[in-house]
Amino acid sequence: MFGLDEEILAEIKTHLEARLDELLTQGDGKVDPNRADASEVPDEDTQPYTEMNQVITSRQNRLNAEELDRVESALSRLANNRDEFGMCEECEEPIKTGRLKIMPWARFCVPCKEMNSDVKLGYRRRNTRDYID
Repeated sequence: MFGLDEEILAEIKTHLEARLDELLTQGDGKVDPNRADASEVPDEDTQPYTEMNQVITSRQNRLNAEELDRVESALSRLANNRDEFGMCEECEEPIKTGRLKIMPWARFCVPCKEMNSDVKLGYRRRNTRDYID
């Protein structure tokens, strides 16, 4: 049986609950329509700006929804299977505490995540998003 220290689990739970509250309070960003009225002729100068804002807001809404799912899943795992929280789902070895403190929703250790990642890192610079489970 693995089991993380109760103090670390409490810290992780607090972090997850705070992030959950933040995401729920923030809600979805508003995506403004290209034109308020279909009879309006779009302004050629503002059209690209409006479309760019729509793309950015839509992407941020999607990323927030994905993070919300990860946070809720981690809280559920923590509540239902506390003794195994922090175990890699692939190799069943403990995930490093530092990784769990930064990304408490992590389900895989770094080596397993790298091995199973759809993104092959190659020679490019690594990004924290490469390790999100």
